[in-house]
Amino acid sequence: MKQLLIFVVFLVFLVFVVDPVRSQEANTFTQAQSDYLVQLDKYTTAEGNYQLAKAQYEQAGTLVSETNAKNATISLLRERDNLLVRYLVMLRRRIEENNDIANVIKSGLLTRIDTEIDWFEEHASRVSSAGTLEDLVEDSNVL
Repeated sequence: MKQLLIFVVFLVFLVFVVDPVRSQEANTFTQAQSDYLVQLDKYTTAEGNYQLAKAQYEQAGTLVSETNAKNATISLLRERDNLLVRYLVMLRRRIEENNDIANVIKSGLLTRIDTEIDWFEEHASRVSSAGTLEDLVEDSNVL
């Protein structure tokens, strides 16, 4: 959760403090920002469902509540990974559109961002293969 909070704070800084994008470039960054905000809503919903399922599992401890908690955890982890991918894509677009960054530095930053995007996409695709709820909790701590 701390990492997500840091990303959100950085996003606010990025959007409101950094110079606005130029009108001809608005489509790529604006679209990425819109995609990010849609994904943030999905993540927030998944987190609420996760908190409810977790509380029910802790209270009841039944097999049904465990299954529901596992499914909610899978959904939360996927949405978190997708949210971070959307954030990185938005950041990538902002860097691509910034002409004040030297090309060598820009290239290095974009390469690092692409590596992170690949990792989160791969992580999201393998989350559902976890065998137990404990495996998911362990997998969630990989970040």
